[in-house]
Amino acid sequence: MPPAVDRLVPAVGRVLTEAAERAELIKAEQALRESEMRSYQLQVGLACAAEVQAKLLPRSYPQIPGFDVAARCLPAKQVGGDFFDRQEVCLGVWSLSLGDVMGKGMAAAMLMATVRASLRSAAHNRPEEALRLGIGSDGGGGGKDSDDQLSLIRSNSCQLTKFSYLAIR
Repeated sequence: MPPAVDRLVPAVGRVLTEAAERAELIKAEQALRESEMRSYQLQVGLACAAEVQAKLLPRSYPQIPGFDVAARCLPAKQVGGDFFDRQEVCLGVWSLSLGDVMGKGMAAAMLMATVRASLRSAAHNRPEEALRLGIGSDGGGGGKDSDDQLSLIRSNSCQLTKFSYLAIR
């Protein structure tokens, strides 16, 4: 091989190697940008979900003679599934509910919102049923047992593990 070709082959090899390395670097930078964008979009979505969830929780508490009512919800992550609610089922009759969703994040929050909406709908559309669930046949509160709880309402990645519903009149 002529000496010029001997020098040209390694130079072309270096150029091709550098081009391949540059292409891999560009590809890695693009993947990083896409990952950062997905992460940002997830953070924005979680912040919006946390705001919606906070707005679902009561801001005021009923004045019920003989009771002091207060509650606070501090999710372990931006969005969680534990909840509390209160609703005046009919004049002078209040429902108080507490729920504990096993799981965290968006799935738990969605399950919490679904359960809350179902309870509010039942209390609004069938107050006598809500009252029966809360007070029970013995009139003492808490349904059949002193601690009437629903369990194992499931979604894909979480479940409602504890639920208490109480009606006070």
